[in-house]
Amino acid sequence: MKAGFAQIDISPDYFPIRTYFGQVDNIIDPIFAHAAVFDDGIEKFAFLSLDIVIAEWEYVNKIRDIVAANTDILPSNLMVSTTHNHACPAVVERGHFKKEEPYIETMIQKGADAVISAWERREPVVCGVASGYEDRVSYNRRYIRRDGTVITQPLITPTTDEILCCEGPIDPEVATLCVKNMDGKMLGVIVNFSAHANRKMGNVSSDYPGIIYKDVKDKYGADCVFLCGACGNINSGPVESTGANLASDVRKLIDSITEFEADWKVVSREKKLSLPLRKLDELEASVKNPSLFTGVLRSLVEKGWYDHSLELLRGLHKKGGHIDVIVQVCRLGKTTFASVPCEYFVEHQLRIKEKNGKPYTYIVTLANGWLGYIPTKEAFARKGGHETTTAFWSKMSPETGDILANTILELLKETEQV
Repeated sequence: MKAGFAQIDISPDYFPIRTYFGQVDNIIDPIFAHAAVFDDGIEKFAFLSLDIVIAEWEYVNKIRDIVAANTDILPSNLMVSTTHNHACPAVVERGHFKKEEPYIETMIQKGADAVISAWERREPVVCGVASGYEDRVSYNRRYIRRDGTVITQPLITPTTDEILCCEGPIDPEVATLCVKNMDGKMLGVIVNFSAHANRKMGNVSSDYPGIIYKDVKDKYGADCVFLCGACGNINSGPVESTGANLASDVRKLIDSITEFEADWKVVSREKKLSLPLRKLDELEASVKNPSLFTGVLRSLVEKGWYDHSLELLRGLHKKGGHIDVIVQVCRLGKTTFASVPCEYFVEHQLRIKEKNGKPYTYIVTLANGWLGYIPTKEAFARKGGHETTTAFWSKMSPETGDILANTILELLKETEQV
């Protein structure tokens, strides 16, 4: 096995700049493109993780084309994901702001450059993996109220009496894949954990993953690629404590690995799916009468995000009512990563892990495009909530999550049989 890692700063170089939910004249701390390339002599596979909120399929496709033109990595063997970092330039358009097109062009090129650089740095390596349990830093952000409806991210105080309970679980697994060269030097670490990075929204910062990057670089001199797990209904705690706790977990996991292997094999599969959109009745009624919105983030109603959503979704329905996406699975030795192009509810991830039954199986969300939130059928059964109320960010039919999970389980079986 050969592998290479690279990190490139993708912070904006001009100001003021629109951000996701605001505008700034400076940055809090840098944001990055992190890349890892694996080559077993037959098959090559690359990961690219961007410190932005969403990478639309258009961006992914352009990055894949640039990388394919400059390396031997096939487009279908590059997984482009984001850390779902809300503290980034405006890489998407929403109800009250436009995209920062000049920044996006630069980001796409720098993201591709990171993969190309990792490709050029390949050298013989040994790999090891470990998983741990961390339940102190994330929480399910959907709550059931006494009237049976759901509210997202409510303000809860000791005197709150309308909340019955949290709607669902978290996934406490934190994963660490470590790569060393033949001299024992740590080259890179891949980390997988499931939680939104949305605490510094409106600014430019790498949020809690940035604390992990810095810690890995300081302690081991290695690059760190953060792959976000199913975070659709999962929030993180304060940035500093979340990052510090996870960085500590990662160090402990790295130091616990005693078995490093040189003969890991690369096996990858990619499948295209055509997934159905949801009907617009609910959204049309609520836009006409905003009092019908239940348990959503009220600021989005006020800023016109739902009106804008209705306009965009009507356009998508006119094009056929389906969206084409890809699902990707890569097995690296005993470790497997599966991509989903969405903000996946954590229950789907837990189901995949349980049904697959193999350790070291990880889901990478917000990868290779973006469908929006993909809740469970059970979540749709209750009225209310930001993630299930029809909008541009919640537009797919209720069965979509199960279709994605079943496809991943099929692809996992295929890769395990090779």
